[in-house]
Amino acid sequence: MRYEHVGFNYYDAGVKQTDKCRRFNNVFPNVGWGFKLWQVMCQLSYAVRTHRIGYNYLGNTFSYINRYTMQRGNPTLTNETHHSLSAAAVWRWLQVAASYTDTRDCLEQVTQDVAGTDGAMVLEWVNWPSRKTLSVDLAIAPTVGKWTPRLEATMVRYWMSSGPVVLNYTPRAPLFEFKFNNVLTLGNWMLHLNADLTTRGDMDNARVLSMRNNVTIGVTRYLLNRSLIVRVKALDLFNKSDWHVLTTVGSATLMKKDLSNGRAVRVSVQYLFNTTRSKYKGTGAGNDEKNRL
Repeated sequence: MRYEHVGFNYYDAGVKQTDKCRRFNNVFPNVGWGFKLWQVMCQLSYAVRTHRIGYNYLGNTFSYINRYTMQRGNPTLTNETHHSLSAAAVWRWLQVAASYTDTRDCLEQVTQDVAGTDGAMVLEWVNWPSRKTLSVDLAIAPTVGKWTPRLEATMVRYWMSSGPVVLNYTPRAPLFEFKFNNVLTLGNWMLHLNADLTTRGDMDNARVLSMRNNVTIGVTRYLLNRSLIVRVKALDLFNKSDWHVLTTVGSATLMKKDLSNGRAVRVSVQYLFNTTRSKYKGTGAGNDEKNRL
């Protein structure tokens, strides 16, 4: 159980805007139960977390995208709250997990028409009442001699509640992602072969129109009693990481084509001067606020 008190003041041209200042007093429970059922290790948990939105979302300045589209923040936004119920089971090299998350006051973009223009619009962030997500994961990770494969399959399904505007879109088809990672260890050599595939499907307010995949191979060499590490990777061998997404924002529909040119060769050299691990495990209390900035 955790209690948090967070607040900030909002000023416009040096004048405090009382209606946009925020004070949050939240209690976040975190309950877990682990048990063993025959040879299967099981765990159930429920947790409430908050996601504090970045300050760039709270500004009211306009950003120009093109002659028909502008974007601005919203100083009245509040933080997202995630209510998550999860279950997991592990048997030897087989893992199964499922989670159901209700994100309340989630961030979504809507559109507003600009009066006196020929179809120009403003994209604005709003708090949507609820976005529900169901995620199911299956992982198989045996060890076969010097070979360590890991096969993962993930299904994600979204549901959107009604909100402040009418969305001309309802997510229906789930997204599937498959990963196959391989490591072969031969003394001071490590060989890597990783592949992933993402199918078409629906997200919260977007439809993924293209399947994408990525195949990467690599070699790692340890030298000087493992103090010197040389890595060579060939990324996105088949150049198939393009991402085509149809996004619905209020009454408008936007097509985004991310034409990735990720095929490359990467060489890195790392030398470890001091391999003793630090005993300090904590993090600074202000790290979250620094990340928001």
